[in-house]
Amino acid sequence: MDRSNRMQPAQVGASSPPSPRLPELERLEQELAVARQRLDAQLHHTPLAVIELDCESRIIRWAGEAERLFGWSAVELVGRVVFDLPWLHEDDCESLSEMIRCMCSGRLRYARDTIRHRGKDGRMVHCAWHSSAIADTKGRTTSIQSLLLDVTDRARSEEAITQV
Repeated sequence: MDRSNRMQPAQVGASSPPSPRLPELERLEQELAVARQRLDAQLHHTPLAVIELDCESRIIRWAGEAERLFGWSAVELVGRVVFDLPWLHEDDCESLSEMIRCMCSGRLRYARDTIRHRGKDGRMVHCAWHSSAIADTKGRTTSIQSLLLDVTDRARSEEAITQV
């Protein structure tokens, strides 16, 4: 028996027995990973444009049909302030700004609005925004996730009817 203060080779790297919570934690982490994969798949393959904004109006997600619909890629826009881009119709900026203020303050959890945009190619695109506030564990809004439906054809039809 070695009476010195040195560690015995069998003790090097020894650890305490696994915690009974560890398998449960691993199971929950796996479930969370699968849920995230499902959500990411839905958001990236939806026929809707997916735009998520933080409470400083910066784009933090640009997915789904957003690139096809507007012409800009996520690489070009993520991190940029939505009001600094040439894609909002000037008459609709205040409406979007008010929606963001109300949702980030907690006054609204869900909002719907129709907003006009300019695509990268200059064409006008009308979109119905369906927005939901995303909150942290304390209930504070951290972002706004919006699903945008292209309603340009409907808007043009309504415009044509009113001009007749």
